[in-house]
Amino acid sequence: MRYFLLLIVFIFITNKSNGQSYRFLGSRVYGGNKGENCNHLLKVTENKLLLIGESNSDATGNKTTFNCDPLVYRTDIWAVMVDTTFNILWQISLGGILDDKQAFAINAGNGNILLSCISQSDSSCNRNTQLKGGLDVLLFMIDTLGNVIWEKNFGTIQSCTGVHLSKLSDGNYVMLTSSSAGIGNDKTGISHGMNDIWLVKFQPNGNIIFDKTYGGGNEELPWNIDGQTSFGLIENNANEIAIFTNTKSSNSWDVSDTNNGFTDFWMFIIDSLGNKISDFCYGGSINDYFTAATKNSNGYLIGGTSNSPLSGSISQPLYIPGTNTGWIISVDASGNKIWDRRYQGGNISSFNPVISILDILPASNGEYWVTATCNTSAGKDVTDNPLGDSDAWIFKIDNIGNVLWDKRFGSPHMTKTSNSVLMADSSVFVFCSADTGITNVKAELGYGASDYYLVHFRYDNVTTFVSEVTSSLELIYLYPNPASNNFFIKHSSEVKIQFVDILSMSGQVVKSFGTACSNYNIEDIPNAVYICRIKTNKGEVFRKISRL
Repeated sequence: MRYFLLLIVFIFITNKSNGQSYRFLGSRVYGGNKGENCNHLLKVTENKLLLIGESNSDATGNKTTFNCDPLVYRTDIWAVMVDTTFNILWQISLGGILDDKQAFAINAGNGNILLSCISQSDSSCNRNTQLKGGLDVLLFMIDTLGNVIWEKNFGTIQSCTGVHLSKLSDGNYVMLTSSSAGIGNDKTGISHGMNDIWLVKFQPNGNIIFDKTYGGGNEELPWNIDGQTSFGLIENNANEIAIFTNTKSSNSWDVSDTNNGFTDFWMFIIDSLGNKISDFCYGGSINDYFTAATKNSNGYLIGGTSNSPLSGSISQPLYIPGTNTGWIISVDASGNKIWDRRYQGGNISSFNPVISILDILPASNGEYWVTATCNTSAGKDVTDNPLGDSDAWIFKIDNIGNVLWDKRFGSPHMTKTSNSVLMADSSVFVFCSADTGITNVKAELGYGASDYYLVHFRYDNVTTFVSEVTSSLELIYLYPNPASNNFFIKHSSEVKIQFVDILSMSGQVVKSFGTACSNYNIEDIPNAVYICRIKTNKGEVFRKISRL
């Protein structure tokens, strides 16, 4: 029982440095027998979160809804409502017999939720509307229990790519997508280039008020480097809306600014009738992909990924030439640059080193939470070593972009990230999809090739938590994990292992190693998930280990 109590204490890991504290509050995976891909996390209330993404799993694992195509297993939209202790409250699958992807959702008032996706399906399964183009924008208004109130689709004579929603102060809604189509079906504007931004303003019942087309003579891309939708919309007042995406265009049609390289961030301002007021390109001499924007006291913070060298709007050089780094630019309300900051890691990676910023979330005191993916080694702005091939990287910045704290979350393999939400108690939930496997921040193996992976942590200036773990202890890893017969313990040179205990999940000692070993043999214990208690000269740590 003593060991079990120590395990409970370890769940509330705390790092304390200069009066600042981190506490890991838990994680949970959700999925079925195939794969789930995270798209968006919505804070519905302080007690409820909606996880939205793509799933081609059947009703297995903790997924209870069926795939619309039981033979080919094309992707449906899978929405899961959970409480803040990770319990599933309800779940629904939406879409037809073909692929439905790229989901997004917003709160619509009265407890209702407006959910969107890109759909290839015609009327079938959970879709009732007829397909208009190659790919349509599909909208569902759902109630607090997940029941569909109404369904609409917006389409062109070709295809739509990516989707973003926003509720305006006048009670109506705006939908953003991208299309290369000209006039036809719901689209009334001509094509400007290879791919344009298509905006639709509509009423709470889904009826269209007006639509507009924006773009230059080349291409406006609604994608970031990770292949995720990259739109942003901020309503400044009743008469002004800022829209963010990417552009390859320069000095043509609606792009009146000069492109700095191949792909730039593009911000344009429109009035309440959709008329463009101004626009701005930001970036360097190669590629800069927008992914996130938020409003601040001066104007906007705009973030994404850049592989441009010091050039154009970018004031810092690349640590490793040609690699993709995180990049945030601060601009005032008139579009003038205030400052910019590049975010980089070490130079070791299984792939091309990439840091891709996905979300910027206002915190308190002019600080911001930034959500990113990272596959680099520790170095520069990244302090943690990798957990897998690609991790979720969460960091906090001050009002001029300096990194205050950072942390990695993920599986032993690939982890993809969408966004984070901030709770009233200052804790943060991070939504990811992660491949199978266990780490010190992912306690469950998983159900299929990849699952939804929800992480909860808190970092602030309170230093009254129950336990302190130094950074050297935090960098203790068990591998391989899961293990068949033997596992190894990786640690820094300053850590000396004194003994190791293998505990059952109820806290009972199953096996002990009275001294440090070159490897730890567990072939004589049953296949199960265990807790590994590691006593060192720096203190004790606990890690999960699975024997398969």
